[in-house]
Amino acid sequence: MRFVAIPLLFSALLACSKGHNKEVCKQAADHYGACVKKTLGDEMYQLVKSKEKEGIEQCTGDDKTVAMYEKCLPEKDCDKFNECILDYARANGP
Repeated sequence: MRFVAIPLLFSALLACSKGHNKEVCKQAADHYGACVKKTLGDEMYQLVKSKEKEGIEQCTGDDKTVAMYEKCLPEKDCDKFNECILDYARANGP
C-alpha cells in the first residue's frame, strides 16, 4: 500500500503546483497584454493575444518564469512591471 500512496501523493502535489503556476501565468499574460495595448496599440495587442495560450502553457511548465512573475506581478505600472522583468532576468539569467 505504501508503494501506491507515495506516487499518488506526488501526483497530487504536482497537480496543485501546476494549477498555481497556471494561475500566475494567466495573470501575467493579462497584465502583459494590457501593457502592450496601452503602449503599443491594439494591433500589437491582437498579436500578443494570438500567442497567449501557447505562452501560458510554456510558462506553466517553467518554475523560474513563474517565480519571476510572482515577484513582478505586484507592479501595476507597466513601466515598473517591464523593468522588474528585465531586472529579474539579468539577475537570474544564464
